[in-house]
Amino acid sequence: MGLAPDPATHREAVVQVYAARVIGWRGVFGVHTWIAAKPAAASQYTVYEIIGWRLRWQDTRARRAGTARPTRAGSAACRS
Repeated sequence: MGLAPDPATHREAVVQVYAARVIGWRGVFGVHTWIAAKPAAASQYTVYEIIGWRLRWQDTRARRAGTARPTRAGSAACRS
């Protein structure tokens, strides 16, 4: 189930900001946030997020991914 309007039926531009508690002890202290954006008439959203632990395995904290509809389950930090 997506949190954002279906891009196939919602042709207008959309920008949404999400926040959710993370799994485990980190969720006691804060939340993870991410932004989903879709230009007008686009077929999918682009999700932007900053994930601190990504520096352990990659050279950046930023993550950008295309998705048909953003979901909480789609956020990498909320799954970890």
